Amino acid sequence: MGYLFRMAAGRLQAYAAVMDRAADWTMAEHHHEVFELIYLLEGAMRIRIRGRMHRAGVGDLIIYHPGEDHRETFPAGRLSAVVLRFRPPRLGRGVRFPSKRATPPVVRLPWHERFRKLFEGMILDAKVEDAWTEALSQAYLVQFAVLLHRALRSIGRGGRMPRGPADDRAGRIAGAMAMIRDGLGCGLTVRDLARHSAMSESGFSHTFKAVAGIPPRRYAIQARIARARELLETTGLSVKEIAAQLGYDDPHYFSRCFRRHTGRTPSAVRRDSTRTRTDRHGRTRTK
Repeated sequence: MGYLFRMAAGRLQAYAAVMDRAADWTMAEHHHEVFELIYLLEGAMRIRIRGRMHRAGVGDLIIYHPGEDHRETFPAGRLSAVVLRFRPPRLGRGVRFPSKRATPPVVRLPWHERFRKLFEGMILDAKVEDAWTEALSQAYLVQFAVLLHRALRSIGRGGRMPRGPADDRAGRIAGAMAMIRDGLGCGLTVRDLARHSAMSESGFSHTFKAVAGIPPRRYAIQARIARARELLETTGLSVKEIAAQLGYDDPHYFSRCFRRHTGRTPSAVRRDSTRTRTDRHGRTRTK
């Protein structure tokens, strides 16, 4: 048995990892209590798992199930990857994470742009810790599970998309979630989302909550607040400009909503984000 890596937090962890090594390096055999997934953006890896050696390159997804011993070798050179860690998720009705039997350790993913955008969203929102973190993590895992199911079936069926009522409904909701995130300032209504998903408004709302765990309006609010916090922390846009970008006509109303959902005002978040700076020489400077 290999040694164990433990996960401190119970929610989704998502981050970008970069390493540049002068020589090959092998990590001792180990396993995790959680799922660990590695999506390679640059470089290569060799993995010994399930009694076999596997090679992974750019565009491959490495899947380690909980308790699964594996040993990783990182060849000399640069490697960059997206790393996801999460406990075995309880997803919405009709959605399950692919089983170990259904997934090889290394999967050559299709639809690189779709997966890349989803991972980028996960990484951005993982930096925000507030009352909505758990719900957003759940929503991301639903989208990822649905997209991974479709990718696996597409690979197994020569590129054909999956059929089946549960997969179809969950896929429509995943598409609606992406539509919400991509159109935060567009004033989308539940009716718009239902029409786009080819569902009745009541049927859409019921299915959305069953899959995502929260109603569509609440999901939209959470997505807007998370995006607002990101803009406050990473840009010089004013509160008024951020409010307008996210579809709020009244910046004072936006500030009240932000405080209600995060417990802090936008100006307080902005103040904290500008307190610590890094100068050109890489030293930390505190105001």
